[in-house]
Amino acid sequence: MIQPRDNMLQQKTIVIVTDAGVTTDTYRPAMNGVVRTWDTVSKILAERGYKLTIITPQQFHTKPFPPYPKIQLAKPFHPKKGEKTVWRTLRDTKPDYIHNATPEGPLGFLTWVYCARNREKFSMSYHTRMPEYAEEYVRDIAERLTRRVPFSSTIEKLAARLVGEEGRRVIPEYADYYVRGLAERLTGRVPFSSTIKNLTSRIAREGAHMFLSQIYSQAESVLVPTKTLQGELKARNYRKTTIWPRGVDTQLFSPDYPMLPEVAKLKPPIFLYVGRVAKEKNIGVFLDAKLPGTKVVVGGGPELDYFISKYADRANIVFVGEKLDEELSRFYASCAQMRAVFAFPSLTDTYGNTILEAWASGLIVAAFNVPSPIDVIIDPKTGVLTADITPEGFANALMAARQLDGGYARDYVKQNLTWDKVVDILEKHFVPTIRTRSR
Repeated sequence: MIQPRDNMLQQKTIVIVTDAGVTTDTYRPAMNGVVRTWDTVSKILAERGYKLTIITPQQFHTKPFPPYPKIQLAKPFHPKKGEKTVWRTLRDTKPDYIHNATPEGPLGFLTWVYCARNREKFSMSYHTRMPEYAEEYVRDIAERLTRRVPFSSTIEKLAARLVGEEGRRVIPEYADYYVRGLAERLTGRVPFSSTIKNLTSRIAREGAHMFLSQIYSQAESVLVPTKTLQGELKARNYRKTTIWPRGVDTQLFSPDYPMLPEVAKLKPPIFLYVGRVAKEKNIGVFLDAKLPGTKVVVGGGPELDYFISKYADRANIVFVGEKLDEELSRFYASCAQMRAVFAFPSLTDTYGNTILEAWASGLIVAAFNVPSPIDVIIDPKTGVLTADITPEGFANALMAARQLDGGYARDYVKQNLTWDKVVDILEKHFVPTIRTRSR
């Protein structure tokens, strides 16, 4: 066990609020980067002598998040029997430090309101590109609506009917015809469906940034995972940002597990994807890449059934479903023993925890030269980056990565990216910024 740094730390109380949840014996949320981060960090903080109160959806009645039903959003005013509301917990705990990990969620938002009303100082962390995700989801909704409503045809008919009523008095037999023709030429030049999708999705993204920048700017410290993301957020008026990277459990994720028969029978070379199966992960580019051997997809998500159906005729694409903890670690290790390459096609991740898991397991990574991967894959011996975001470009990167040594990647992550080092940074940059209140 890691010993507390000094006796004072044993008296310090931290409240961590996360709508993503933290794993316990009775609660397992959808496993993602946010959950893994705070699951690990909270355990290390507790070992170092901090007294933790963690507010998560497990303490409340929940409802599914519509775009991704596996994510359960807390009903913040409906705690389960024996539990308290967010405000009651904060008031009764009288914490020395408050950290809001998900201010865009219902629990995180109410924590922000509580701190603002009571003039409590607090810190936040930026885990998810919510504005970009909002853009994708709104574009998807707009696309579905424009399919059901043929805007160009509707405008043509409406213009003909409105102008035609007056026109019929003068040239009754031609009014509708000419007005409809004029509207048709206009709508032909302006692709209304595409315009509506682009406009609504852009409004969603910019509106989300305006809203979140106001919330994050009230924090004493905003922890962001990479330098590139820090620059982007500063340009959008997010203040007081501090770089806080991620780590990986190199004992859990290791190449030393026995080979799994289900992996041994796959046709090499193997190209592995691990993560949520969703549009925002850009997984389609990976699946469309022309590669020899076998592509393996590990994970669940809102588009899993869609992708299984779409690629049902591709014998070289295997969907194995969601795997967690040691089961996932064993799968990584078996793929590493088959000299597989890890595919990270996302363009919107804030960090990419699965990159570190892959390295720790002895895998080389291929990714796009975009924010997140460019900040994580800084040693060219650990992965290949490409600026070509097409399936062809990604295929070239994946094939090039096969020439690198996965053993080097594991050594690199063991030396530089352990969770103990991550929590060391947290203690230096997060804990001291919070005001200790008199009891």
